[in-house]
Amino acid sequence: MASESNQDEGEDEECSASREVRLSEQIESSMSMLSRVMEQLNELLISFQAVVASFQSALAAELASCLSTGSDDDVADAADVDDKDQSHTSHCSLKPLFHTLTLEHYAGYAERLLAMYRKELVMKTNIYQSVTSEHLLLPRDTLDIYMGSWMMEPFVDANLWSEFERRHQAELTRSAS
Repeated sequence: MASESNQDEGEDEECSASREVRLSEQIESSMSMLSRVMEQLNELLISFQAVVASFQSALAAELASCLSTGSDDDVADAADVDDKDQSHTSHCSLKPLFHTLTLEHYAGYAERLLAMYRKELVMKTNIYQSVTSEHLLLPRDTLDIYMGSWMMEPFVDANLWSEFERRHQAELTRSAS
């Protein structure tokens, strides 16, 4: 009876060790995958920053062109505009890029989307760093919260995306007709 008990204990220890090895391999695989996802998110954010910078440059060029062709009163009025004022169109009539949305609208959307994804990337980076540095020490409920936060994307405003897609699609439809 004692030998059966020792044999059962030995098998339990082997099973437990085997489970720990599999769990460790799964964790390492997941961490590797998360690392690749974080790199891709960072690359996407860098690309998006370039798009925003392009919009801002094009907008500045369009405003400069508009101001240089305006009357002296328009230039004086535009000089009084506070830099924090986002709406330059009251002093300078910007042409729509397609039919109704101006470059200023597209730049505004791009800036808001970039800010939104920047926050999301910061949150995901913090989660990734927490999980990779302490994955064996974190309690299950904390890991569940991290996973839920990662999947729910709390900083991504679906309404902003929907609004931008709807308006952009309307512009493209008008351009095609």
